[in-house]
Amino acid sequence: MILDKPSNRLLVVLVSLLVAVKANALYSIMDTGDLLPEGQFRANVETQFITDGDDGVNFNGRFDTWFRDDANLRGVVGFGTTDIYLAAFYKWVPFPDVEGQPAIGVAGGLAYARFDVEDETIGELSIRVHPLISKKFATEYGDFTPYGSLPFGVASREGDMELPLQIVGGVEWKTLEWQKLTFSAEVGFDVSKAFSYISLGAQLYFDGENGLTLE
Repeated sequence: MILDKPSNRLLVVLVSLLVAVKANALYSIMDTGDLLPEGQFRANVETQFITDGDDGVNFNGRFDTWFRDDANLRGVVGFGTTDIYLAAFYKWVPFPDVEGQPAIGVAGGLAYARFDVEDETIGELSIRVHPLISKKFATEYGDFTPYGSLPFGVASREGDMELPLQIVGGVEWKTLEWQKLTFSAEVGFDVSKAFSYISLGAQLYFDGENGLTLE
């Protein structure tokens, strides 16, 4: 691989970050209002740097698939300082990204996490709701899709109920060199019972006919 292009160097940096750390994965979005067509899939990997409270570094993996023309399904798994994190989401986008209109939708699902708090292992079961808005812009450097969300939920920890809420903003970048590989950056700000973070991620789009390819 020739590393003289900025996007190639960025790929090396991101892959190094994504495979070098352990983490627990909670409450990030890493998604736009774009929908996958039938027969196409998307795999995402994310490194999340928590910037307040119990700071740390998280790792998350996602898999998305078509469900119907206005909806996708997502599965999530995370490992690290959290023993395990599992989630499933249904994303519905009734208003697609068209000229003069951003994509507007919502993702909802269930999540389970098990982690250690002061030498005690506890579990958290939560219902998650992620309102989404995004808009794609074509530039000379590739396609940029900024997105925003106000993710919230109802979380149960050992019988105690909490209502975590954040403000999240991010962008997905498709370079001119690769059509199937994109990069993401995301920031989240704690509003209530959550945490603030910075995340870097990468997405690979593929289908059953062509398999895994970057072009």
